[in-house]
Amino acid sequence: MPPQTLSPPADIAPVLDVPVPPRACSPAEGRGAFRGLPRELSAQDLLWPWQAAVLLLGAAAGLLLFMLAGAAGLGVLMVLLALPFGFGAAIRLLALWHGLAPGGYGREWAEATLPSDHELPRYSVLVPLYREAHVVPGLVAALGDLDYPPERLEILLVTEEVDLDTQAAIADEKLPMHMRMVVIDDGQPRTKPRAVNHALGQATGEYVVVYDAEDQPDRDQLRRALAVLRSDPARMGCVQAALNTYNPNDSWLTHGIMAQTPLEVNPGCPYIPGHEREG
Repeated sequence: MPPQTLSPPADIAPVLDVPVPPRACSPAEGRGAFRGLPRELSAQDLLWPWQAAVLLLGAAAGLLLFMLAGAAGLGVLMVLLALPFGFGAAIRLLALWHGLAPGGYGREWAEATLPSDHELPRYSVLVPLYREAHVVPGLVAALGDLDYPPERLEILLVTEEVDLDTQAAIADEKLPMHMRMVVIDDGQPRTKPRAVNHALGQATGEYVVVYDAEDQPDRDQLRRALAVLRSDPARMGCVQAALNTYNPNDSWLTHGIMAQTPLEVNPGCPYIPGHEREG
């Protein structure tokens, strides 16, 4: 008997016009996506030895300062704890200045030429969901409306093994052939980075996109992101779209999110139209 090549279900399903079944993603598969990478480039280690030592020494020094100096020592300690937040604010201001400055990553790429269909690579879109069954219908509709050839697009709806409600909501939807559910084994911590890391083991695209469950991306966002990435491949390996909320007037909280998010997340980068998100 001659040797035979077996194709995965995701490749066969479009030909047979049948849906792709959900696939469980084991921890081994998730770790396999990073096999061979230096440990410092992943979150395999929650704390490096020097970080643990600094934390312990800092806690001991703070306790000693409080015991010796009382309220004055507590004031000094509060100032020291506020320094990291100050550095964070400084980094955001520098990012804003860089985005708006002439020659920075900004408006000079606003009219980036969109690639034609025959120039498009394969995209993998990863969407982690946890306890978000209520957003599934709108999410599937928004992702299904993306202006990108389905044969060059795979969309993985990533759910936790214990999240049966979200799994049921996805199962109730009539998913297109390029969209499927991935269920990752239960584990801790149940976070978005962990879910994405596991799903990366199944991603087959040349480019990877991560959306939140409540996102509503512009139809041509994938094409525009590709145009920007290709405009300066030597300097750029990741882009983020401008972010806007579609319910800014629901409460003071969503109004505040709308006021600060566009400049904070992506200052001065209108060449990728933003996607909307519930605050």
